[in-house]
Amino acid sequence: MAVLNKEREVVAQSQRTRYAGHVEELTRAKSLFDAGDLPSVLSTTERLLARDPDHLGALEVRVRAEWRLGDFQAVLRTLNRLALINPYEPGYFLMQGDSLRMLGRLADARSAYERCAAFGASAVQEEALSNLAEIDAELGPVGKFAAVPIAGVTEFLPSTLDSLDALFFAERAKAEDRPTWSATARPS
Repeated sequence: MAVLNKEREVVAQSQRTRYAGHVEELTRAKSLFDAGDLPSVLSTTERLLARDPDHLGALEVRVRAEWRLGDFQAVLRTLNRLALINPYEPGYFLMQGDSLRMLGRLADARSAYERCAAFGASAVQEEALSNLAEIDAELGPVGKFAAVPIAGVTEFLPSTLDSLDALFFAERAKAEDRPTWSATARPS
């Protein structure tokens, strides 16, 4: 019995030491972030994530650094990891929507904001609803339905300009008496 207790104590001490190293690395990453040394934040969090790939704190500091650096593709990759670990955090979906919006992927951003807003009443939900209204105004009446599958094809109309082009070509096709496709209707 004494041997078993000794083994448990060794394992517990090992885990405490390992965890203490994580706390020190994470504290260092946060300090570097506050100091504005974003490349060092990325390298510090990378080392920590190499030891513990699902370290929530390291991923959260990392995504903030990636955002500040303007690397929105990296932000999306990190947010995907965060959402797999904690799918009930609406802030991840708000930031995902913001990143997609910065990349010009408005239909995808709209979906992320809708997912965020579905979590319930909070300041994050209010911001998501506000962003949804802005995107809807930017996309116009056709834009909300821009990513609706139609007969096995998905049309993406990522901006108001594209929506206007689609309307122009639809009107032109009607004038030429050709069948047309829209995001909400079958061929006319």
